[in-house]
Amino acid sequence: MSEMIERGAMAAFWNWRNIPLLPEAEMRKAWDAMADPMKEPWRRTARMVMKAIREPTQAMEDAAFDIEASGREEPYVGSGARPAWQAMLDEALK
Repeated sequence: MSEMIERGAMAAFWNWRNIPLLPEAEMRKAWDAMADPMKEPWRRTARMVMKAIREPTQAMEDAAFDIEASGREEPYVGSGARPAWQAMLDEALK
């Protein structure tokens, strides 16, 4: 299970429980105490969200281009933003 899926699943679970997010170490301890079958619906939710946001919006691409054009940043911006974004989420979805 990827770390991003687990983090997303924990956040979804805590949000559903209407409990403010705790420090990650405390959330992890409670999460680790849960049986895997109880975690799976939250992992599916996290995967669905990541799949839904896999494609950046035009505004996101424009923002990356604006950063590149300003000279503030170079790597993974502009035309490189889409592949970097997708590669990161593809990795998280493994």
